[in-house]
Amino acid sequence: LAAALAANPEFELLNEPFPGASQVGACLAGSCPALDALVSARWTELTNRIRAVAPSLPVWWEPITLSLFTPLQHLVDGAVASGPEGRQVGLSFHTYCLGTDGGQPTEPSAGELALCRPTFAAAFDRAEEQTSTWDAPAMLTEFGASASPLNVTTPARLADDHLMSWFHWHYPSGAVGEGGGLGTEVVETQLVRPYAQATAGEPLAQRYDPATGDFTFRYRPDRSIAEPTSIAVPGRAYPDGYDAVATGGDVTSPPDAGRLTVQPAADSTDVVVHVTRRS
Repeated sequence: LAAALAANPEFELLNEPFPGASQVGACLAGSCPALDALVSARWTELTNRIRAVAPSLPVWWEPITLSLFTPLQHLVDGAVASGPEGRQVGLSFHTYCLGTDGGQPTEPSAGELALCRPTFAAAFDRAEEQTSTWDAPAMLTEFGASASPLNVTTPARLADDHLMSWFHWHYPSGAVGEGGGLGTEVVETQLVRPYAQATAGEPLAQRYDPATGDFTFRYRPDRSIAEPTSIAVPGRAYPDGYDAVATGGDVTSPPDAGRLTVQPAADSTDVVVHVTRRS
């Protein structure tokens, strides 16, 4: 299997591992160190087998399913064999709250907001807590799976706040516009959005306002990188085009390009890119 994966760009070891009946109670109470050690050892074993045939293949570890409701596992990647680019291990995590595999395409109530916002925020905080001990990235590999717009709007905003990449899980069933049960408006305004795809330096902040189309990205350039910073700007989010200004740098892509590129100025410390929707 490891040899077959060698040509893949990246690989996640296992989706939503379950702790087993004997460990559920302890994990829900917030501490199952024996399981943490067992899972870390198994992930390390599998990663090292992959590393033997694919030295630079990024491998993603996922915590147990219950990490949605409890403090995140303390997974340890220190015994992973390093390849030419280091251990190449990242954290894959999921976050869900309201009406998973169901729900209604309506605005959430105050009670639903009070329940779900802390749940979503905790998932990102726990992921950062885990990866800070690894010096590794985290990626939100599942969210959504509900017709409720809350399951898209809040995680997408938090992903920007935490500078994390994401994959949205499937649209729920039901024909509501092009987005299935999720609704066309939510798909168009929340999932179809600009983002920094490749940063020639250190990303510092990213923010998008779906209502106005205002997008801001701030980064600290690395002068050893010759390639420009590249920002994906989907045409569906800017139907009449966009205007882009780079403070501390220069926009080098053609007007209304789907991939906005920026080069830093010679004396700039930080570069701020601001995109506005043309009307």
